[in-house]
Amino acid sequence: MRLETITEDRIALWTEKGSCCELDLIHSLFDLYKHWSSMYSDLNIELPEPLFWFARLKAKVEGQGEGTKMMRRLVQILDEKDITVINAINPYGSMDLEALTGFYKKYGFEDIDEGLMLRRPNATRV
Repeated sequence: MRLETITEDRIALWTEKGSCCELDLIHSLFDLYKHWSSMYSDLNIELPEPLFWFARLKAKVEGQGEGTKMMRRLVQILDEKDITVINAINPYGSMDLEALTGFYKKYGFEDIDEGLMLRRPNATRV
């Protein structure tokens, strides 16, 4: 990684090619439930704190391993710091919802609802 920012409420990674990955702390589960209650009202899972929101993963140039590189480093950080992440999949670029879901599953994310995934620390990778 060219640059890493790791604080109590933010994780950000940047590669030499300008790709980036950003996660932000959800300051309270109430904020999360308030934000997502209309879309995921019947979601029944236990969410630990701290809980981070996967803000984005953007490869500057697709197909050259930048996303994989960032995810490998990110998984190390999440496991070391015992962090759980929630991720609303938002397809853009060349990957559709199914492809992105498969990509994140390789790094221990699990489906919890259509387009919504969760990764707990030290998750089993597919």
